[in-house]
Amino acid sequence: MANTVGLVILLAFPLGVAIAAVRAAIRWKGGWRTAAILPLVGIGGDLLFSYYSGRVDPATHHLWPFELMTVSAICAVFLMAAASLRKGTQHT
Repeated sequence: MANTVGLVILLAFPLGVAIAAVRAAIRWKGGWRTAAILPLVGIGGDLLFSYYSGRVDPATHHLWPFELMTVSAICAVFLMAAASLRKGTQHT
């Protein structure tokens, strides 16, 4: 049971950040759309790196869950900062 809960948490946070980035990319225009896509590039790049490095040598990259959570947290902070800056620069 504990492993299942941990796996759900591990997958839910990066998935939530990715969903927020996709929603922002759909709603935002111009350079803000590019800023919204960057978290997807970060999370996707980390997943690809973890997958391929694990395929080359399965014993070397066993800390990928911590790496994924760290990258996802950085991407979430970046997305929140971009949303805040975007809102601050919009004209009403």
